[in-house]
Amino acid sequence: GEFSLMRCYAGSVEAGTELSNTTRGKVERVTQLFSLEGKNREKIERIGAGDFGAAVKLKDTHCGDTLAGKGVDARLPAIVYPAPNSRVALSPMRDGEDDKVAQGLNRLHEEDPTFAVHHDAETHEMVLEGMGEMHFDIILERLARRHSVEVSRHEPRIPYRETLKTSIEVHARHKKQTGGRGQFADVQMRFEPLERGGGFEFVNAIVGGAVPGKFIPAVEKGCRETLAEGLVAGYEMVDIRCSLFFGSYHNVDSSEAAFKAAARKALKGAIDDDSDKLRPVILEPVMKVKIVVPQTYMGDVMGDISTRRGAIQGSGSEGPYQVVTANIPEDELYQYATSLRSMSQGTGTFTMEFSHYAEVPGDVQQRLIGDFRKTQSAEE
Repeated sequence: GEFSLMRCYAGSVEAGTELSNTTRGKVERVTQLFSLEGKNREKIERIGAGDFGAAVKLKDTHCGDTLAGKGVDARLPAIVYPAPNSRVALSPMRDGEDDKVAQGLNRLHEEDPTFAVHHDAETHEMVLEGMGEMHFDIILERLARRHSVEVSRHEPRIPYRETLKTSIEVHARHKKQTGGRGQFADVQMRFEPLERGGGFEFVNAIVGGAVPGKFIPAVEKGCRETLAEGLVAGYEMVDIRCSLFFGSYHNVDSSEAAFKAAARKALKGAIDDDSDKLRPVILEPVMKVKIVVPQTYMGDVMGDISTRRGAIQGSGSEGPYQVVTANIPEDELYQYATSLRSMSQGTGTFTMEFSHYAEVPGDVQQRLIGDFRKTQSAEE
């Protein structure tokens, strides 16, 4: 069975005692106490101040919680865990075991809060975050041994974005006749770039009822759905204003579905027909990385940052260590913990957090577009 390991800081704890979980506001009953030595356990009646012991799994108490006697208002400082600095994507070796993998990892997380697991809604991947390759090895070995489920791991997909560099006006018409009621929609739209972080903006610039108001939301919806799919490399297009300024309709054949299709055709046509003029670009996430290493390894670390397309933002010292802050594309940081450990003889550490999105170099953009087109051809 499972045990909750605890240390007594003051007083004593006896088997059968009720304690208050002052961290979560719950009441726990300690039914049995044990002294652990390796894989052996010995039943005991009490734990005194300074002693370690184990209770049969407590229901509402988790790692780092404080237990106290009834009426005692005591709470020890929370444990500060290091932030995960490595990511890996997981796939179950057998189909249909996604839930089993997630449940197993959540159970393991209760005893090891230094890792996290989540489902990335954008890339549709299960992502494990931890402290490096050795940490991942231990977690996945425990997962296989305790929960009988195996996974493969690979580099997580990078959440790239697409955007525009210039403005363009497009005229698109959706017309279809299938023997009964047809489909007709005609739109003239303007697509413009917004400032970085501007998101999506839709403007209804129709005057004189050229397009009835009941069809305007369908045009906006068509734009949103098409931009979410991406236009050049399959990544969401952001920081764009879509303006509908003119169009026409048919009293019988026009419908919301037709205007939605026309908006989609306008966006696709802007890329297919005027790619040179429109100049769509791909953006990549850039991480702010703080690296702490002894002075001896500064040269190697600085040179490595350059090879990763990084830009050094500053440097300083913290006691005997040197601190370097740099902006590095997320695409260049896969397994960086292993590389830094190798460069610094295991003495270097780093943390990273998202900073901003920036344009990818031309060769990277061409590679991403080429990969997307190959994928499309394979699916067709």
